[in-house]
Amino acid sequence: MTPMSIQRPTPRSFRRRLPILVVAVSVAATLWSCSSSNQNGYDAEIPIISETNLDGQTKTLPPISVAVSLSDSNPSYDLGFAQTQGYAGLLRQLQSAETSGGFVMSMEGLTFDADGTVDFFVEVSSRIGRIQGRPLDYQPVSPASCTFTLDPASSSNAADEYAINIKGCIADWIEENGVPYEFDMRVTSAGAGGSLPAAAQKSGFALKADASFYLFAGTWNMRSENFCDFGLDLEVLDAIIEGEDFFGLLNCSALALAGEGDTDSIIVLSGGASIWDACGNFLNYAEIPATVFAPGTYFIYSTADQSGTRTVQNVTVDFLKDDPREFTEDLLSAASGACADGLDVDNMGFAVVDWVHCGEVPREGQIRVAAAGFCSAN
Repeated sequence: MTPMSIQRPTPRSFRRRLPILVVAVSVAATLWSCSSSNQNGYDAEIPIISETNLDGQTKTLPPISVAVSLSDSNPSYDLGFAQTQGYAGLLRQLQSAETSGGFVMSMEGLTFDADGTVDFFVEVSSRIGRIQGRPLDYQPVSPASCTFTLDPASSSNAADEYAINIKGCIADWIEENGVPYEFDMRVTSAGAGGSLPAAAQKSGFALKADASFYLFAGTWNMRSENFCDFGLDLEVLDAIIEGEDFFGLLNCSALALAGEGDTDSIIVLSGGASIWDACGNFLNYAEIPATVFAPGTYFIYSTADQSGTRTVQNVTVDFLKDDPREFTEDLLSAASGACADGLDVDNMGFAVVDWVHCGEVPREGQIRVAAAGFCSAN
């Protein structure tokens, strides 16, 4: 299976599930830690996560709160300047059977005046144009659940219905398209004689609204269910590029991921790392599904040899490709500016890593991950 053949980049579409602790936060400023092994190469280590606290109070995930005022004269709103960077991990949790999605939504102080029904259409997107598992030119598919109709006369609790519909749309959108990095959301409304975006029409939704006037106003909120810390690194390749001269001397394609972490409290942790080449083709990802961790120590030691990869671990991660060593190869390839389709472009690839962990506070813990192994001389 190649990345370009993936149609539904959800955990069910992964060809291999291998245990590993790789909820990546950032590449350390010191890229390479090398020790002399023999004249044919070096033992090397690329830090993926330098030692990071899991205390729940270092980089707290902010709640999202957006004023909403939808009417015939103002039919749309989006998330504006709301901070959404840390929500990739919580959005990914919508695909996990072990968690309820990691966040809650509400519509507070709702005013809904109309003389009939009103249609709503939700467009989910990535502010940086990156969706896990998809090439840059991918056009997202809008699920049917992203268009819904509300009637103030027959709805006993329009605020709850609105929030439930929004969350259902986001869950279905991610199931269909993948997790958007730095997600955004635009909601468009329509009464009788109004019109919805082309994406709504393309999804097969027929206009149902019959209200001649309407006002839908209040405050839409989205927040984590617990105390969450997050990390997001959009400059993963920068430090690797600084070591470009090193790549010309050694072959580091066999590096494997290794890590360890501990927690003194029950936490829910999830995260992932995605890689695109210089032409915008999606190359690879490693993902830890939302997992509940009891107090204890969790670790991985993975080493590649001629017979394959040996692992000792107690954390599971999904890889897109059969061999987890290919993840490191693709990371190096993206940093070099290569294209999967052989095109020669004056550009570099792109990689992003994210993680989120949630639980009660106070709590203590830490995590550290690296790509480590032997780099042979070319």
